[in-house]
Amino acid sequence: MPTRFNPPRNTLGRRLLWTFFAVVLMGLTGATIGFWSLYRVNTATLQMEHQNMRVERMVSDAYRHQALNAVRYKAMALSSEPEVGEALAADIAATQKDYNTLMLDLATRLNTDADRSLLKTIELAGQSFAKANTELVSARDSGLTERIHKVYAERFSPASKALLTAVSALANSQRAAIDSAAEQIAQWSFMARTALVTFNVAAILLGTVLSLWLARSVSHPIQLAGETADRVASLDLREDIQGHDRDEAGRLLGSLASMQEALRALVGKVSLSIENINSASADISSGNLDLSSRTEEAASSRQQTAASWQQIAQNVRHSAHAA
Repeated sequence: MPTRFNPPRNTLGRRLLWTFFAVVLMGLTGATIGFWSLYRVNTATLQMEHQNMRVERMVSDAYRHQALNAVRYKAMALSSEPEVGEALAADIAATQKDYNTLMLDLATRLNTDADRSLLKTIELAGQSFAKANTELVSARDSGLTERIHKVYAERFSPASKALLTAVSALANSQRAAIDSAAEQIAQWSFMARTALVTFNVAAILLGTVLSLWLARSVSHPIQLAGETADRVASLDLREDIQGHDRDEAGRLLGSLASMQEALRALVGKVSLSIENINSASADISSGNLDLSSRTEEAASSRQQTAASWQQIAQNVRHSAHAA
């Protein structure tokens, strides 16, 4: 009986579709990782630019303000001219106002506990520096040079150094954060480049392998089906055809197998008919031989009868002659 096949599950269209999806998925994966890495690079860059670098600039400005005021306080304390002290006092006040504004802005921008702790240290050092400034101004107003030098050496200079050191510590913290962010940006950038190159190469390799597999899975069954069709066309029905329902080529082989079974059945019927014809022909030949034999026997009997009549006629003639 012809073999019946279910609709194919793994059709050529599905193979093409899955191959396309596999290559596209590989490319999308690489693009997604690259995009995500670039997004992280952009985020880290913005963080570094709008947070760390801005804070570092503000801290540097604060350091410059306090260093400038320290020099002004020293000049004011050591100057004997009242006009110099008044002029420097106005500049000191303006610079201190800018410094205080920077400190208030920094307090809202710092987002780590370590930076807030450094800011607290700066505030305490600033309070100590302000007290030392008051003592230095008071010593200058007293007019005693020895007291001025003593207050400057024992109170003002250490307080100024402590404040500048605290501000420098916060600046160094921001520089370290900038360096860390730059290193992280470099890592994310390298990851993005690596992901794009790796997945693109993988997509090319995967596409090549899948294309070769697809070409072989299509061409080999079709070639086999062609060879099978040629054998069937030449009436070579000896080799069984193995079909399957996995794809169109398998269904084609199954159809050829069904056609082969039908041809085998037809050949069997023709062979049986030929055997029947041969048997009938043998019977007819045997009858003809029997008929020929009987005909020959009848002819021989007629010849014998004719000879007997001739003998009788001869005997009659002899009798007539004798009479």
